[in-house]
Amino acid sequence: GNMNNILLDEHGEASGIIDFGDMVHSFTVLEAAVCMSYLGQNSTNCLNDMFLFLKGFRSKFKLNQEEIYSALYMVTVRLCISLSIASWRKRLYPTNKYLTISEDSSWKLLEVLKHVNLSRVVDEYLRNDKYSWFNKLKKNFLFPSLYLSFKNLIYLTHGLSQYLLYIL
Repeated sequence: GNMNNILLDEHGEASGIIDFGDMVHSFTVLEAAVCMSYLGQNSTNCLNDMFLFLKGFRSKFKLNQEEIYSALYMVTVRLCISLSIASWRKRLYPTNKYLTISEDSSWKLLEVLKHVNLSRVVDEYLRNDKYSWFNKLKKNFLFPSLYLSFKNLIYLTHGLSQYLLYIL
């Protein structure tokens, strides 16, 4: 999330969190989108970093296909809402610099996302994520010309040397 909302003690250790404005009961994917928007703002490889986060998020929170496809759109909505509220609030409190702390990075991320086909990027993420374990195995340990195919994905549960146990 927003690093400006973390309180540090005298040793530089996190001691508290402020700004509970996003603590609402809503769609699970919106939790991911808020975090992804902050990650993307502070990254030189925003899509990669946002999708790495989404992969970890999905390991703990189940998202359906529509939610996964909406995540990047929700990031753009989050950025637009943040920029709109900041614009309104800085007119009310022009000396409060905190209100504009992420303005530049939000605009930059929106500019990047404006030139991306969001659905196509999600397609690529899902395609790579689904078989990433096999592509890494093939690249590092198997011959490049070796291909295996299964009707359904298999999940390896145990293995020793060439002996693998899997559940279909």
